[in-house]
Amino acid sequence: MPPPEHDRRRVLESSDWAESLAAAWGRRPVVLRSPFGGPLFRVDEFFRLLTGIRAEIEEGEGVDVGLYDRDRVALSGSTASDRTLSPLAPLLPEPKEKSLGAWVRRLRSDPRFETFGLFVNAAQTHRPFWLAMREVLRVLGRHVAAPTSSLNTDVFIGNYRRTTFGVHRDRLDNLMFMVQGRRTMRLWSDAVWRERTGTESEDETFQEYDEHVDAAETFELHAGDVLYWPADTWHVGEGDEEVSISFNLDFPIADDDDRVHPVVREAFTGLIDLAARELEPPPPRPPLLAEAATGAEEHRIEASVGKLRELVRSARFEVTVAREYLSRVTACGFDAFPAADERRALDDGTIVAGDPAFPIRSIGVEDVLLVGACGHTRALPDVPVVRELIELLNGGQAHRAGDLLDRFADRWSEGAGRRVRLTREVVKDLLEHLIAWRALATLDVAAPTGTGDDPWEPLGLRSPRSLDDVTAGAEEVERGRRLARSEGVVVVPALVSGDRLVACREHVVRALESAPDGMLGRIHAPRLRHDLPLELDSPAGDVLREVVAALAPLLVDLVGAEGRLVEFSSLTSRPGAVAQVKHPDSTIGDDGTARLVTVFVSLEEVTEESGPLGVWPGTHRSRFFEDEALREQVLDRRRELRVTGPAGTAVVMDSRTWHRGRGNRSDRPRPVFYFSLLSAGERPSGPTYTMLERDGAPPTLSTFLPPVRS
Repeated sequence: MPPPEHDRRRVLESSDWAESLAAAWGRRPVVLRSPFGGPLFRVDEFFRLLTGIRAEIEEGEGVDVGLYDRDRVALSGSTASDRTLSPLAPLLPEPKEKSLGAWVRRLRSDPRFETFGLFVNAAQTHRPFWLAMREVLRVLGRHVAAPTSSLNTDVFIGNYRRTTFGVHRDRLDNLMFMVQGRRTMRLWSDAVWRERTGTESEDETFQEYDEHVDAAETFELHAGDVLYWPADTWHVGEGDEEVSISFNLDFPIADDDDRVHPVVREAFTGLIDLAARELEPPPPRPPLLAEAATGAEEHRIEASVGKLRELVRSARFEVTVAREYLSRVTACGFDAFPAADERRALDDGTIVAGDPAFPIRSIGVEDVLLVGACGHTRALPDVPVVRELIELLNGGQAHRAGDLLDRFADRWSEGAGRRVRLTREVVKDLLEHLIAWRALATLDVAAPTGTGDDPWEPLGLRSPRSLDDVTAGAEEVERGRRLARSEGVVVVPALVSGDRLVACREHVVRALESAPDGMLGRIHAPRLRHDLPLELDSPAGDVLREVVAALAPLLVDLVGAEGRLVEFSSLTSRPGAVAQVKHPDSTIGDDGTARLVTVFVSLEEVTEESGPLGVWPGTHRSRFFEDEALREQVLDRRRELRVTGPAGTAVVMDSRTWHRGRGNRSDRPRPVFYFSLLSAGERPSGPTYTMLERDGAPPTLSTFLPPVRS
């Protein structure tokens, strides 16, 4: 399994993979066998990549993607000169297919694409890959002097027998991450290949190479493996019937003609565009007389040279170079990077935090301070108050937006020989841009500010014992819905009681005592903590039906009547069980991702000593975990809601909500049973799907709903 999105930084930091690569970098190929404990990416990320590319093509955008059929004939994502839609678009996946596997089955149903290869260039413009690659580059950069500009990424998906290009070479150091399936890579050094083939070409490709296989270094790669090979290595990939996926990170090698730095080259291009906007437009038609035409052309040339000379000598050229440099540096060397998110009005209560690992950078030119992050830049007055704000944000601490505005707005500051006052609008504008660039992580749930035993009162979740049974009336049902959506958790004390609850507890205890080790699930902190699948035809199934009947309006609102039962298990913490790490049970995903809701029912009274469920309300709605400092602030123990209460208390929790089982310091086990419901949509990554592994289709929520009275 790939690392969860919130653990990618930890996984990359904890491995010695970068040191292993450094020993071979620029000298020889090397393979690392599953250095991260599994693939670095999830397959569903590639499905979303391709559905996004299809949408771009359908909107008339040109995309560097190619689909090769069994005869190696390519369909391109480029936009035709007559602006007609590329024929590639209908062959790419669409969201309703829900998974990459479903799309592959559709594609391969066409005999032309029974064997296929799909190539995507610049995949890092899609945010999940961008976030992963900048983490890779940050760790790799400690050990390898890799280039800091013109980096790129490629994706290869397919069951092609041999790379469509055949044996070829690139002026790139290449880092290849296997994500799915198997692939055999054959590599020849430049000297060996030229000696065997006699070629003197720099860019020739070879479809026939069987007679040279004996001279190749051969690597058979599986999901999770990483392969590096140096620039100018001749190479070819071979696949089989199984569809494989690889993600490649390319490091270009400078050639002799690359003597002008790419930053300056791009700056001059920008300068020409700027000159074009300031020069007089040419006449719509040239003069009829040759003499007049010659004079007009000479005048235009002189004017163009004069304007460029003026711009090069001005501060605007320095600003252009600085802007391009900031963009490259903060984009981690990529020319192409994700577009900014849509800018949204900033609320004073929003919590923001920078990431010290990827700081906001600035360069002062004349009286302008260029601020850059994640490849984007913005110009502000070069005054100390702006630099002070950036330094504070780069510290990694979480701050209320309102506090930042109160502290930095409407302050007079001296800079570049002038006195400037930054208005509240200017400071707010900068913060909104930094958020849109993803340079600041945000959380739109206020920190707990209540007093005494009730810190979550401002969020509406007062205390576990204060929430009445949601079946009590329409008002409480609506309140439960609001809490589930805003806080990700609803607590219903003593929802179940009586003989059914007792029978359920006894059944769980007996089942656990007789269960073979192989039936116990994989959970966090497994010592003295046991997860055991349950059967619907049991006392536990009777309690499940009672719970569903009581919570029906809330559950239908969250997952729909056709939501599937994908998990039904018990979880028992024995005395001495330690606290689990803080975690969610599924990834956040996007608008197309299904919602997974879990209902826990305690089978004993839960006290502080018996290891209650700890929950961080509101954490299901934000990617705060992408920022280490914000993650630490949000998951502070003072924000933790510990769910204690009588036996039969139910907790309805969005699986994206961060939580943990606390340590059991009592002398009694703490048994609970739980079930998970999955709405329609693309299934998020997570562990709670044992019902899908059983025979037959899992039942839907409607199966357990009481009949509608006429």
